[in-house]
Parts: sequence; C-alpha cells; structure tokens
Amino acid sequence: MSLFNRFFEEQGAKVTPRECFAIIMIALKAQESDVFGDREIQEVAILTGLDADTISDAANAFDKTNNNLISIIEVANTGLDNKQKICLVLNALDVISSDGFINNDEKALFNKIVDGLEIELDKIEIFADAILLKNNRSIF
Repeated sequence: MSLFNRFFEEQGAKVTPRECFAIIMIALKAQESDVFGDREIQEVAILTGLDADTISDAANAFDKTNNNLISIIEVANTGLDNKQKICLVLNALDVISSDGFINNDEKALFNKIVDGLEIELDKIEIFADAILLKNNRSIF
C-alpha cells in the first residue's frame, strides 16, 4: 500500500510523522509547479529522509484538490506533536519562499497549513523572519 493511500484508509493504517511531513511537502512542491519530476522528488526525499521511490509513489497519487489537502492536514494535526507541527510549518515556509517570492496560491496553502495545524504565528515569528531573510536574495 502506498504512503499516500494510507492517509485515506478507514482504520488500522498508521502514518508516521515523517510520512505526514513528506505528504505536505509534496503538496507544497506540487503547488509550485505542474510538473513533479525527479528534482522535486529528490528534494522531498532529502527533506524527509524517505526514499525517492516512496516519494515518487506518493507524488503520483497526490491530487491537488482542496479536499485531499484538508484531509492531509487533519491527519497531520492529530498525528504530530507541537514541535513536529512547528518544524513542518517552518519547512513549508522555506519551500514556498525559496525562490524569493511567495505567490498568492502559495500563501493561501501556507495559511491553510498553519490554520489546520493550529499554530500561533507569534510563536514562530522570529524563525519565520530568519527564513524569509535567508531566501530574500534581492538584498544583494
């Protein structure tokens, strides 16, 4: 059974925190581009520590609909502890700002993740500011 399909099993299937992280990173990468190729698969594999085949299978099964994303965030919210949620949100911010620009779709997706994981932005503000500064190459 693929990683992605385990998110939508009725009962019995457990998804690890690392797998929750991987699925949300896939959603973010998919938001950036219509093509989810080898480069994106390798980036998510490096971020999550999962093998490229697992990431590839999950990416192929991923549907960009809001319903799937909301379901994924709900699973992550119940399956992750607070530190893991904050780590996920900060990595999400790094992914969407890595090109130095956050478009409206990326911002909306990020806000859904933050809201769905019930993260208070003031708790991560200093870290978020550092990530945004790191990715702002226009200052040079």
